[in-house]
Amino acid sequence: MLPLVKATYDESDRAAVAEAVAGSCFETGAYVERLEQTLAAHYGCAGGVATVSGTAALHLALLALGIGPGDTVLLPSYTCVALLHAVTLVGAAPLLLDNDMVPAAMDYNLSPFAAGGAPLRAGKQVLLLPHMFGVAADRCGAWGGWLVEDVTMAPLAVSHRDGGAPVGGRGDLVVASFAAGKFVSCGRGGIVLGRTAALAERLRDLCEDAGHALALRYQGDEAVLGAYQLRLNVRMADPQAALALSQWRRVPAFAARRRALAERYTALLAPRTERLHYTLPERLPGGALYDRYLVSLQSRWARQPSVRAVLAGLGARGIEGGRGVYPPLHRLLGFPEQAYRGASQCAESLVSLPLYPALTEVECDQVSSAFLAALQEVG
Repeated sequence: MLPLVKATYDESDRAAVAEAVAGSCFETGAYVERLEQTLAAHYGCAGGVATVSGTAALHLALLALGIGPGDTVLLPSYTCVALLHAVTLVGAAPLLLDNDMVPAAMDYNLSPFAAGGAPLRAGKQVLLLPHMFGVAADRCGAWGGWLVEDVTMAPLAVSHRDGGAPVGGRGDLVVASFAAGKFVSCGRGGIVLGRTAALAERLRDLCEDAGHALALRYQGDEAVLGAYQLRLNVRMADPQAALALSQWRRVPAFAARRRALAERYTALLAPRTERLHYTLPERLPGGALYDRYLVSLQSRWARQPSVRAVLAGLGARGIEGGRGVYPPLHRLLGFPEQAYRGASQCAESLVSLPLYPALTEVECDQVSSAFLAALQEVG
């Protein structure tokens, strides 16, 4: 079975991990510090914490802002469930907003109309903003509260509206996941970065190793009495960080390879769009990346059983397909469907085809043929 997502490793990655292991450091050390400093510099942040998962990074981001019960986190419905997990972990209330759906531009980001019309609530509010599928979510500039940017799917993307501003340059905090299939993959892992020195220091203080330092500082001192603070054992270890650093250096090459494969898909599939009723992501805005290759099935096909039938047809031909993200968060929470028309349409009409740097041209051609055959069967 040809997988939907797959990490891309080479000898440079293996050598980086071997070097870290040879140094006998299996804890948080110099490689973790270097990863944190490298990404903080890229995104214009004061510092941060490399974590064991993307969910841990999101959790730390909300904790650093003091978000908890009585506070509200705004986020799109059509996004990864890990964002909702982080909101639940801190006890805040999720306020789900609808998504745009612009298939040709592969823009499935938070709708600016939803963000602008979000009701004011008591307590602190923070917008959790993922840049979906490599396209900058650059139409929420009116938001004036705390902002956490999730750059997992668009690490080097830039906005085509905001004067070419880089993704990750606006948020008070910036987070990313390094799970398998992401632009940077080290098995599991993530990072959270604080824009200011105060936020960067707060992130560090929330981690367990900072707690050890505090205990040593006050050993035998009465000042330690009553000084307990919850701290989390979530920092990454050096071998993972060495792999993440090696992957980070290759992100430009990964992005170029993904784009070349996406353009190949488009060339193979474009001649059949009118007959088989689908829209290809062939007009991405300038500065966007191809995190996925998402085909939108038009009205003739845009029903959940038909999407499932297409995916089943791909599977029968040895190809794993997907649905972007599924299900949308409003369904998981039982929120009314009519308030999330964009997110629902995304969930019911998108088919994700395999796209990763290790995919070969022959495999790309096989996927295209299998997709067309599956569509014809459904029709």
